[in-house]
Amino acid sequence: MDIAENLSKSWEYTAKLLQDIGNLILLIVINIIPIANFIVIGYASRALGEGDKLDKPPKIDRIGAAFVDGLKIIVVIILYALIPMLVIAAALIPAGITNIMQVGGIWDILMSGVAILGITIGIIVGFFIFIIGAMGIIHMVVTDSFGKAFAFGEILDIIGRIGWKRYLIWLLVMFLLSLLVGSLSSIHVLVSAIVGVFFLVFIFRSAYYIYPREEEEEAEEAEKVIEI
Repeated sequence: MDIAENLSKSWEYTAKLLQDIGNLILLIVINIIPIANFIVIGYASRALGEGDKLDKPPKIDRIGAAFVDGLKIIVVIILYALIPMLVIAAALIPAGITNIMQVGGIWDILMSGVAILGITIGIIVGFFIFIIGAMGIIHMVVTDSFGKAFAFGEILDIIGRIGWKRYLIWLLVMFLLSLLVGSLSSIHVLVSAIVGVFFLVFIFRSAYYIYPREEEEEAEEAEKVIEI
C-alpha cells in the first residue's frame, strides 16, 4: 500500500467517528482532562492493535485498560526522549555554571562552543531516536508487549521490511501533519481536544497500514513473480 492510499484509508476509518456523536463527545470530554486523556491515547491505539477486527472506531470501553495502554505509550516516549535531553543537558550545564560564575574570557567562549556542539549532537541523536522510537511504539502496540518497544533488532528488521524510503516518507508526512494539528490546537483547548481525538485515531490507523503483515508481503512477492 502506497502512502497516498494509506492516508486515504486512514481518513475513511477516522471519519467514522462521526457516526457515533455520543461516543465522540465522550472522547472529546476525556481528552480535555489532563492525565485522563491517556485513555484517549489508549483507545486510539486500538485502531492499530486490533487492526482488521475493527472497520470503524469502536465505542469507548475498558477504560482502565485504555488508560494503561495510553500510559505505556507515554512512558516509552519519555524513555526515548531522555537520551537526547540528557545529551543537551550535559552540554548546557557547564555553560550555565560559567554564566552564573561570570568567569568570562576564553573559558566562557569554550563553554558556549560546547553548548552549541552538545545541542547539535542532541538534535541529531534525537532525530535517529525518533525514527526508531516511532516504530518501537507501533511494534509494542501490535504485539501488546512493553518490552518490544525496545527490541531494536526486531524494530530495524520491521523498518527494513517496510522499506527505509517508504517509512521515512511516512514519518515525514506524520510529522508535518502533527505540526498542522499543533497549530490548530493552539486556538483553544476545546479545538485541541477535538482535533486531538481525530488525529490520534488517524495516526494509529495509518500506523496499522504501514506495519508489514505477512499476507501483504506474500501478495507483493507473488506480484513480482508474475511481472517477471
